[in-house]
Amino acid sequence: YEICACLVGSEMCIRDSLAVASGSDLVRQPFVGKDPNYYVQQLYGHNAGTNVVPLTMQDEPVTGQQDLYATAAVDKHSNELIIKVANTGIRNKRIKLNLNGLSAGKHKGTLTLLHSSDLEAKNTLCNPSAVVPVVSDIEMEAPQMDVNLKPLSFSVYRIKYEMNDVSKVFFPTSRPTK
Repeated sequence: YEICACLVGSEMCIRDSLAVASGSDLVRQPFVGKDPNYYVQQLYGHNAGTNVVPLTMQDEPVTGQQDLYATAAVDKHSNELIIKVANTGIRNKRIKLNLNGLSAGKHKGTLTLLHSSDLEAKNTLCNPSAVVPVVSDIEMEAPQMDVNLKPLSFSVYRIKYEMNDVSKVFFPTSRPTK
């Protein structure tokens, strides 16, 4: 089976195949389905929000420090703070989220989690749901809450708010002492 050169590197590129026994020959069948990369793109697109808000760790954007990547936005139509966090590391991360701008107390929301502890896990014809997003209802405490990020995960938090302005969200961590 050949992949057309025009598809290589595009979103249409086939990334997975399944070997199927056909008599004594091994025939490779393309897997045309939703892989984890598809779900990450879908989660980013469906959780864009209307306004980006700053999200920092040690006063810097979260762009790979401690294997974390994160962005935040508000959706003024649904009155939700949206926080997207990728933990690309192989260990759980326990972090504190400071939700400056949210009123103190409990806030209802949802967590959409895309996770597999197996770096080689992939969706196949035999198991098309090996790695799929799971949505759960959550209740979060503001102005500060502890969050556990699973290894090799992508998390989307959507937190209801009542204020018209959510000013800043950040991950505080202490700098290592020398």
